[in-house]
Amino acid sequence: MNVTATIELTRMLRQSQLDGARTQAQRNKLGQFATPPKLAADILKYASMLLPSDIKIRYSGRGRPFRFILNHSMATATNVYLMLYPKPALAKALLEKPELLKEVWQALDRISDDVLMGEGRVYGGGLHKLEPRELGNALAQRILEILPKRSAAEL
Repeated sequence: MNVTATIELTRMLRQSQLDGARTQAQRNKLGQFATPPKLAADILKYASMLLPSDIKIRYSGRGRPFRFILNHSMATATNVYLMLYPKPALAKALLEKPELLKEVWQALDRISDDVLMGEGRVYGGGLHKLEPRELGNALAQRILEILPKRSAAEL
């Protein structure tokens, strides 16, 4: 897990602890108001596009079109890659056990081209493409196989 993700996960866990210490009314009385959910989601979506991710996938191509890349250099993605960010429970598992990241990447890279191409679409000349939701369909079960000690509800 990259440093930014580690810091953000730590911040989220601490914020959750702080929020749990007082009621919403108490926090409001102290001047602590929540950001409206839609605005918070928009801010997060924009900010996440600026940050590098630990794992990327090239989302279109010919031949072997899809390839997962473990991002050791923390490079940001160009427009031909999808950046994969873990959900909070998986991020927590990766924070607790960083060596899982390599296992996750290896498992993703073992997903057959046929499975990934089966979820995506094909354009003229044999160009295969995966949209984020299509990629998610192919990935969900694979991640659960890597983390057998965690229930699907946790992830």
